[in-house]
Amino acid sequence: MAAAFDRPAFRTPFLEECSLSAFQQAIEDTIAALNTGIWRTREGDEIRRIPSLHHLRDQRVKASVSRAVQLIDQLRRTFVSGLRDKSIRLCACGSSDCTTFNVERAAGIKLDKIRSEALGAFRDAYPGFRVEIA
Repeated sequence: MAAAFDRPAFRTPFLEECSLSAFQQAIEDTIAALNTGIWRTREGDEIRRIPSLHHLRDQRVKASVSRAVQLIDQLRRTFVSGLRDKSIRLCACGSSDCTTFNVERAAGIKLDKIRSEALGAFRDAYPGFRVEIA
């Protein structure tokens, strides 16, 4: 399960993020992988099968991983909210893949805080987990 977090979307501080669309897709892919046990590429190809949240038998571990999933979902919702309220603004070129965008500092800090909490919740389940925001 830890492999689903081993990606730039969970290591790069949001104010240094280079692609909003890739960030959002990585978050959505991680939620899906943890819930279904199917880890996929951005294009939808299956990378491999991992244990899903529903396969966990240890109640403490399951509660921690569930909390991590809830926080990742909160991260996704906060990101989408930032796009709506313009605290995260796409470039005026109109391309969703454009690497130029503006982020209010407070929005970036909030996203990093939620992401750190999600990583911490997962670490509670698996103490050897070492993914951190750089």
